[in-house]
Amino acid sequence: HRGEYGCASGLCPLLSSHQWILGKGAPSLDAHTERRLRQVDWNKNMEKRILTIIVSYNFMPWLHKCIDSVLQSSMQSDILVVDNHSTDDTVATLAKCYPQVKVMANDKNLGFGAANNMGIQYALKENYQDGVILLNQDAWLYPDTVSRLVEVAGNHSEAGVISPVHLAGNGTELE
Repeated sequence: HRGEYGCASGLCPLLSSHQWILGKGAPSLDAHTERRLRQVDWNKNMEKRILTIIVSYNFMPWLHKCIDSVLQSSMQSDILVVDNHSTDDTVATLAKCYPQVKVMANDKNLGFGAANNMGIQYALKENYQDGVILLNQDAWLYPDTVSRLVEVAGNHSEAGVISPVHLAGNGTELE
């Protein structure tokens, strides 16, 4: 059952399509920041400081499935939605159903790349040094996706970007 803004009374079931990147740095980092991020002990068994960035535009068809998959992850991350001036109820639904989600509501559509860059700048400013996930609005995660990629990052400190296999919505075909 969905209420006024389409809020689900329970969490949506997870499906298998996911597309995102976990990076320990960004291409435009200064040398000091890059060194600091490379010094992180990725294998420490502690709570990680990870930010999931979702760029949205008229997000309503996928909003609950996408956000709920991040919230159901076995390794938690904060969520930032950078909204590109949606004309549907995206911003109101996020505020009503997901008060823990940070929202940057742009007054015009800046485009996908610029909106992701805004999110990455926020992540750097707020010291999300353990990882940044770029998650498309029409994609979702398996519960163990984040933890498995953090584990891979711990075993490959030379990597700056790590990405999982991207599956189509049926969970059996590569995208």
